[in-house]
Amino acid sequence: MTFINISLFYNFFKQTRSFLVLGPFISVNALNYNDPRFVEFHSGLTFSLRNILRDIYYPGDSVFDSDFFHIELGYRYNKNDSHGFYIHTGVDLLAVVWFLASGREREVDEYYKERRR
Repeated sequence: MTFINISLFYNFFKQTRSFLVLGPFISVNALNYNDPRFVEFHSGLTFSLRNILRDIYYPGDSVFDSDFFHIELGYRYNKNDSHGFYIHTGVDLLAVVWFLASGREREVDEYYKERRR
């Protein structure tokens, strides 16, 4: 667990599809709870489905994003564990719960609309 995390990436899909991210990245993670001098560097290629619920989460072109699904292929270096290649996949649990809840909400709305007829 690190407390200072900085990441920069370029999105090849920025102009065509706003919810897809594919491109190179670099990141620095520092200040580990076990070792305050800990610093780790990452670089590689990232792919994610981002802001599929943009209307609910953030308006317009906000700098804040939420990854629904994320894959990262890269190279990692730190003094403690040396260096190596890695693959990381993840799913944002809050986005999944929100997505499922919004689907259920639509079902309930449709049920009540049919009962009113």
